[in-house]
Amino acid sequence: MILRGVIFLTAVCAGAITSAQTALPLVVSHAYPLTSPLHEMVLPLKCDADGNLYGRFGVNTSRLVKIAADGHAVTTYDYANVPKVSSKQLLAGFSVSRDGQVYGISQVSSDSYVIIEFSDDQTVKRTIELAVKTTSTLSQFVALPNGNFYVSGTLHQDRQTSSPFAGIYDAAGKLVRNISLRDPPHPKEKSRSRSASKSTNTKGGKTAWGQATVGDDDNLYVMQPMSSSVVVYVVAPDGREVRTVTVPKPSDEVSPLYFAVDNGRIAIAFAVSDVVDFANDKFRLADSRTGKVIVDYQLGPETGDAVACYTNGRVSFLSLIPDEQRIIQAEVR
Repeated sequence: MILRGVIFLTAVCAGAITSAQTALPLVVSHAYPLTSPLHEMVLPLKCDADGNLYGRFGVNTSRLVKIAADGHAVTTYDYANVPKVSSKQLLAGFSVSRDGQVYGISQVSSDSYVIIEFSDDQTVKRTIELAVKTTSTLSQFVALPNGNFYVSGTLHQDRQTSSPFAGIYDAAGKLVRNISLRDPPHPKEKSRSRSASKSTNTKGGKTAWGQATVGDDDNLYVMQPMSSSVVVYVVAPDGREVRTVTVPKPSDEVSPLYFAVDNGRIAIAFAVSDVVDFANDKFRLADSRTGKVIVDYQLGPETGDAVACYTNGRVSFLSLIPDEQRIIQAEVR
């Protein structure tokens, strides 16, 4: 998925936010030019605790790119020569730990993936074969702090039958726990008819369609978009569900395009795709235990293509405007 430009930053900051519908402008603290040109950004972008950015640039590429937080250095992780993985087998996903450990995952057959762990010098440290037992399409891949991996996607029993799956795999690629997270009760559903309540999904497993990330508390956070909110499942590294948090959307028509958890805050960038008007596009911070909205910041079209990082009270954006490629940073509270 390639994202349109969605970021607007201003240089003037208003006073304290008074409601969830009032958005503050973002204040640019730094703008760093990139030392190497990049093209065709493919979402998602990710980062480590130091604010270094990681992403894929080019639809048909065997490389993962790391950009220093200040844009001065660009390095690449290439998996083209990994055994069992050819350059034609693109990365199905990648994960970056808070300390900068990089992992990629590539599908090598209809029912098998290879996890690639890279060394600090960008060479391949080891590979891990991960079998999912049936034809599958990967949705999310996250390396967990305890050495396990979270993997979710869609299982295809045949051409007509498919179902979401999510599981925790150990460091050897063995499945240790299936995860099936139920939809939380919706407040509005209490007043609906019995027939309406029967249609509510209670089988779980919908995590295949959400985004997933590790918070600074080492828990896994899995986000599932709903019609007027997003549900965030908090899962321990061993796969046990800890709690469920609901964060309201700024408006029903927006979709969550970026998701991170840091310092007790859930950060979500919401935008309306392929629409010129950016009035509803927001960068929302919410309490990671209650889901209560803390502050909204206004997003817009002028300075970037995507939110790239939220850590240590700072949000970073990546702009790939020709001849003006840069990382833009703004302080948030």
